[in-house]
Amino acid sequence: MAMAAGAAALHVPLAENESYRWTPEASPQGPVTVIGSRSDQRVLVLRNGVEIGRSRAEVPTNDFETHVLTYAPQADGRPRWVLVGVPGHAGDDGRPLDSGILNQLRLPRGFHAVVAEVIVPGSTVLVTQAPVLPDNHGKGMTVMDSAGAR
Repeated sequence: MAMAAGAAALHVPLAENESYRWTPEASPQGPVTVIGSRSDQRVLVLRNGVEIGRSRAEVPTNDFETHVLTYAPQADGRPRWVLVGVPGHAGDDGRPLDSGILNQLRLPRGFHAVVAEVIVPGSTVLVTQAPVLPDNHGKGMTVMDSAGAR
């Protein structure tokens, strides 16, 4: 079931026996964003701003800090995860992500497989210390907003 633009998503937590949930039909098309929360040890996948997946995870808690990455073509034509220059990390813009960081992320095998199928050049990842579970926060969080769309 697709949601109307700007509609609040209903949070349905993972059940005790559920390692991940994958519902790509919730938003069949659009750009993909992955959010990794170190404080909650969760990964959320959004397509066109609508949650299509969530998973328990082991998100590295080392000094990687909060960063934004994008899957972008390189000079050799192959896509690779690169850092996006954001305030506080502007000097990182365009720097390829160290593969050792990705190798530290642990996801259920089935979830990793389905997420890999939707990642295309232009997909983004936000790694954050911020919580994504509703019982861990008291305020809403805007991941991306387009001022021009208003």
